[in-house]
Amino acid sequence: MRLSPRAQRFLAILCGSLFAVAAAEIACRIDAFFPGAHFEPESARHYFEARAIPQAALQMHAYARPDAHLSEADALPYVHPFAGWTNASTDEYAAQMARDTASADDGFFDLLLIGGSVAGNLTVAGAPRLVQLLEADPRLRGSSVRVWSFARPSYRAPQPLAWVQWLLVLGARPDAVLSIDGFNEVAMALENSRRGLHPAYPSFRYWSGLVRGSASDPAVLDSIADVRLARRVQMAIARRALELGFHRSALLTRLTQARLRAAKRVTDEASSRLLEVHDLGAHRDVTLRGPPFAGDDRAAVELAIASWESAARALHVLCAERRIPSLQVVQPTLADAGSKRASSDEIRNQTTTPEWAEGVAIGYPVLRERARALAAAGLPVVDATRIFAEVEETRFVDVVHFDERGNFAIAEWIAPRLLARLP
Repeated sequence: MRLSPRAQRFLAILCGSLFAVAAAEIACRIDAFFPGAHFEPESARHYFEARAIPQAALQMHAYARPDAHLSEADALPYVHPFAGWTNASTDEYAAQMARDTASADDGFFDLLLIGGSVAGNLTVAGAPRLVQLLEADPRLRGSSVRVWSFARPSYRAPQPLAWVQWLLVLGARPDAVLSIDGFNEVAMALENSRRGLHPAYPSFRYWSGLVRGSASDPAVLDSIADVRLARRVQMAIARRALELGFHRSALLTRLTQARLRAAKRVTDEASSRLLEVHDLGAHRDVTLRGPPFAGDDRAAVELAIASWESAARALHVLCAERRIPSLQVVQPTLADAGSKRASSDEIRNQTTTPEWAEGVAIGYPVLRERARALAAAGLPVVDATRIFAEVEETRFVDVVHFDERGNFAIAEWIAPRLLARLP
């Protein structure tokens, strides 16, 4: 049967469209077209999953009354007397760890992981490889490695230290402690000090809202609404991509990543406006700001590093006197010049605040120097800031967090150094 001219045009357009889509899919799988941004379905899936969960939106509840309709209500932050803030899930998790690790001869090797969001991400994406490498060591054969993560977004060195102390008080007995930190110390020092907070205090982004209570000022409420909407858009894009299996297609993955990057820029801009309006009057709140600090930017960063160094020494003593092996890792960041040759994807994703970038530029050379001095003095501190220096492919999803391969790589780098601390 002969097709009508209209049907022929439709068929030609359809075939041409399918050919164009297929060609685009093939092109998106060719690494040469996307330097340093190799497509892997599993990496794409993890990328979408990290942006589909509501964790990124939970910070909003530090500024507003908790949302009773949020199914993840147990993850909402509230003030903790020692660690700055916690949530119901973490408190229950702490009690569980105390119960499950009380016995030394239970067939488990219990690793306590502390730090900020980078350590938290490692728990999900890198811990399985870390566990595999630890369990392969002859000293741990017959034992199952359990990772207990008390790493939380924006935590700074005194906060994880407080968690270790509190867990020991509750009766927890880990077999080893792994700390991954460094970035938050220097990045948030300037953000705090420029808003009138002590440079070594907990991050302004959480601390200010939790201490000052729920917002009532119209400008703050408007900004909260903007941030909440922007973050819901991000989550919706990522969840839709997961539901439809976009991670199996290089073309759809790259298109979705571009949408997520654009949505993140909107979110970052809204978050910055929220911090600005919520900042008004903060310098007059003695409960929020902490002790007076009159130093310049460099003094603020160096004070935060001194806080980090003090916490590192205290963690070592706390663990050593109980014969608990420990390891403290100074994490890499793209904001640190020379840490890595950024791929095209990393360049696009490298969004950061001026305070964070300046804090890293001032602080990381000093941080490396202090880490070397601590290691020379016999403390279990290792410098991982250059582990990606020779890597050209993508390893970071933003200025500080790793993709799946980055988490895998840092787990492999940490494992032998942690094992070296075991008796």
